[in-house]
Amino acid sequence: MELSEKRWIPVACALAWLAGSWVQCIASAPLPTGNQSSILVASISIFVVFLKGRKSGKLPFLLLSSFLLASARFSPPPKQSWSKPPDEGRPVQFCGQVLDSHRSDQGGFEGEIIPIPSKGGFPFRAHFPSISFSSRNNPPQGPRRFHGVLKKSSWGWQLNHLFADPSFQHHRGAFHFLTRTRNALRARLEENLPTPEAGLARALLLGEFKAVHPQRYALFRGLGLLHLLAVSGMHFWLWDSILRRLLCGRLRFLRPLLLLFAGGLAGFRAPVIRALSALFLRDWHHHSGKQVNAFHLWAGALWVECALLSPREQGLGFVLSYSATASLIWVNRTRGGNKTWRIFRSSLAASLATSPCLLARQGTLEPWSVALTPPMSLLLPPRMLGSAMACLPGSPGEMVGVFLEGLSKFENLILELIDQLPATPLVAPKISLSAWALFSLSSVVAMGLRNPKLRHITICFALLGFSGSLLYPKKGEPGFALLSVGHGLSAVTAGHQKSFLFDFGSMSISPNLLLRNKLWPHLRKNSWPVPREWALSHRDYDHSGAMKVFQKKHQSQQIFSTPGTFTEIEGMTPFQARLWNCPMRIEGEANAGGCVLELIGPSGRVLVIGDQFGRDLRWLCTVLEPGPIEVLVLPHHGRTTAGLPELLNHLRPREAWASCSEREADLAATPLLRKRNIPLRLTSEENLKWPPVENSFF
Repeated sequence: MELSEKRWIPVACALAWLAGSWVQCIASAPLPTGNQSSILVASISIFVVFLKGRKSGKLPFLLLSSFLLASARFSPPPKQSWSKPPDEGRPVQFCGQVLDSHRSDQGGFEGEIIPIPSKGGFPFRAHFPSISFSSRNNPPQGPRRFHGVLKKSSWGWQLNHLFADPSFQHHRGAFHFLTRTRNALRARLEENLPTPEAGLARALLLGEFKAVHPQRYALFRGLGLLHLLAVSGMHFWLWDSILRRLLCGRLRFLRPLLLLFAGGLAGFRAPVIRALSALFLRDWHHHSGKQVNAFHLWAGALWVECALLSPREQGLGFVLSYSATASLIWVNRTRGGNKTWRIFRSSLAASLATSPCLLARQGTLEPWSVALTPPMSLLLPPRMLGSAMACLPGSPGEMVGVFLEGLSKFENLILELIDQLPATPLVAPKISLSAWALFSLSSVVAMGLRNPKLRHITICFALLGFSGSLLYPKKGEPGFALLSVGHGLSAVTAGHQKSFLFDFGSMSISPNLLLRNKLWPHLRKNSWPVPREWALSHRDYDHSGAMKVFQKKHQSQQIFSTPGTFTEIEGMTPFQARLWNCPMRIEGEANAGGCVLELIGPSGRVLVIGDQFGRDLRWLCTVLEPGPIEVLVLPHHGRTTAGLPELLNHLRPREAWASCSEREADLAATPLLRKRNIPLRLTSEENLKWPPVENSFF
């Protein structure tokens, strides 16, 4: 496992580049995709390996590796072969090749399309994300002319109301065979297996994560086992081992072909590319009669992926995958201990290597992944074989379905029991990221060191980092934030000692995603503690739908207020927080009554209103101190004006916020605000924070 002196430079460059991406990832900065970041990371690599590279006479290898390193992060300028993009909301048309299509949960079909250059078309530089086809019968196959309405989203341009012209004829593309095969296999899985098992089989064979049942997906995600569902290196190493035993003698030549076919079915995504690269590089070395070093395979797969995929494909999954694999290679240099310890040591090393990135991006740690990954991995081979058997013609689909159902019941029993325990996952927004990164990396390095003296020194660094992460948590600045949840409301207030959650729901984001992708990352970004107290403006789903999931994961207390009065929320220094409860004047009236949150701080006042209108807003004018105030969160997402003019005149807010989706950007309250010269900010664009204080990442 020792690195060869003649071939260490590409490995060193790959390690340096991964280190640069890893640091950018834990800094919560966008992963590099442009020329400046390429030059920066290339310069770091040249600095790391230049001296030894020149002394050992391997300067050409150094320059070649540095060139590859830099070119991997370059984004070539787009070819301007079309005219200027049309205005948003204007109908457009283009020619495209359908790569994939499957039924969506909302009806119709979803898929991916590659645009084909043609005169009068519209330029798209990358694959489309999931697009819903208007047809409810059969998805469009092969090249077609597509019509749609252009819309600007957070990731770029998107088409709504997509329609495929069936009369358009074009030569069949290279992906047509794979598209038909994927659709046929998907149909057989849905026909032969129960719906939950068919969804899981589609994820394992076709890479379709959306097909997994949401409850099962949430279990795997919360316990840190999502890598078991991704079509990645572990799956292809299993397929390779199975095919080696099944295909002997003259049939051995079918193994690489079948592995390529499996990669095509999974869409040749980034994890598939890196897994196949490592397997084929290993086979090439063995065919040449050479012993291959694991780090050489690791670096070779990295460079192959850089050559084949665009930089935008190398995001968080790229950093996590290569970090975990590098840690596995490193700790397995030492063969001490029994086999069970070596297995769990590998799981521990992979979890530690990826934990700083997950903590930075999600605000969570996944300790149960260490213990559960090895035993849950044992269920993968029979599940993958059963899923493959269900695709074969003439297979006993009913028997396979019963077998996979029994396997799932056993798996769910274990996972649901573990899910009731704490730390599933462990939400730790106030842990010092730099101290935790020192602990994680020092622990991984210590597990792979052979020198006892160096190992003891490294363990001391690990203990120092661990104690620092616990004893010296990061302190965030107090503030108030309105989360971007689409049509819904979720407001977080943080003081010096604790934080408070006011409403937690959305009509467009599921409760688990709202918790995992919105609340936890925002707490981590601002180093705010997890709320232990909460209140609801009222019980509508778009204001309270995710509160049940939040309560399941965190023990918390609801704050109530008597109608017509207010309750003081204690411990919110430097804010004075009041929960006003509007009196119920008409029984049974929708959105009548309910709570309003008032914050009084050193920088001014903030008022957060739920769906109150009319009499409730006029009542607030009688009990609240007159303005000006800093921020008013508009009632009913800015869609109602009853009683709003009186409230605006009374409070005179310097800024108005509205929690709404992109489709609701044209608000009824906008003319009233424009008449009073009150600027309006929407959560459809970003999370809104007051006061606007930016914290450092470490």
